[in-house]
Amino acid sequence: TSVSDAEKVYRHRRVVFGVNCSPFLLGATIAYHLSRCLEKCEKTKVPYTNNTVVKLSSSFYVDNCVTSVSDEAELHRFIQESKIIMEEGRFDLRGWEYTRNTTPKITTVPVLGLTWLPDRDTLLINDDSIKTKYDLENITKRIILSTAQRIFDPIGFTCPSTLVPKLLLQHLWEKKLTWDEPVDAETDRAFR
Repeated sequence: TSVSDAEKVYRHRRVVFGVNCSPFLLGATIAYHLSRCLEKCEKTKVPYTNNTVVKLSSSFYVDNCVTSVSDEAELHRFIQESKIIMEEGRFDLRGWEYTRNTTPKITTVPVLGLTWLPDRDTLLINDDSIKTKYDLENITKRIILSTAQRIFDPIGFTCPSTLVPKLLLQHLWEKKLTWDEPVDAETDRAFR
């Protein structure tokens, strides 16, 4: 027999989880699935609206869906339609958390690096990640950069707060300060 007769070619038909590209593959798969659902909405009668598909399309970050709705009726419709849409792609959409009119069982919910208080419908920055001993230190460009990068916020909720240290950094670059040189008093006050 020849060498080519002994060779067998196998096709890998599963996505490996835990590799670097897994979040991208999941995002691309969800985006593809939702684009197909949107096409279906336009061509045939389906048990969901294109508004729900569009809302889902802009609400995913890896495997988290974060969105808001106007009222309880829209909430229940969104949950029902979203489950149908995602089940078509064999996705299991679960773990719903929302503001309730009754006493909540859960006091805080982690949401993409932030903390959500369902009873008050309030999002908070998890300040444990940025608490430091800056009261005792001279503020430097290194400290400002380190602090600005500690906040994980892929949905951009904290942008108004995180913009300030980034603008201070821009100012320090223009002044050509070294990494460990103390900043001027005005920048120090603005940062603290």
